[in-house]
This record gives sequence, C-alpha cells and structure tokens, in this order.
Amino acid sequence: MADLDGLGRPAAMYQQVLDALAPRCKEDRPRLAAVITSTLDDLKKNGIDDEDGFGILQHMEQAVPAGKPHVTCASAAAAYATERKGG
Repeated sequence: MADLDGLGRPAAMYQQVLDALAPRCKEDRPRLAAVITSTLDDLKKNGIDDEDGFGILQHMEQAVPAGKPHVTCASAAAAYATERKGG
C-alpha cells in the first residue's frame, strides 16, 4: 500500500495500523489490503482525490470497534466510501 500511495510514508506506518485493524476484521490481511486499495480506487473514480490508502486505513482502524465480534471490514469500507461520495 505504501508503494501505491507513493508519498514516501514508511511501510511500517501502514503495517502498524493494519496490525491494529486486522484482528477486528473477518478478512485476512491480504484481503483487507485489497479492500483498502479498491476503496481508494472507487473514491478516485468518483473524483475524490484528497484521500490516500493510509487515510482510509486510519479511518477504518478508528471506525471498526475493538473487543467485539469480528466485522466485515469490506462493508465498513464501502460505507466510508459512500459517506465520502456524499451519498
């Protein structure tokens, strides 16, 4: 994800947030990374260019509750994209 963002942010920063988020999600880490990437692609296709993968990852980490049953993080990402698109 760090390479895709191309902002020079260290991959370790992405890994830290992913490590915090992954145990809350039903998706495994590779699938979760794909969800973040596809959410970013969707936002860009809809003209939202002020977002990057790290921002989406951070939002997901903040939005998905800890200590509860695992959730489908793809659904949470879709809800975030819908919110960002104004719908």
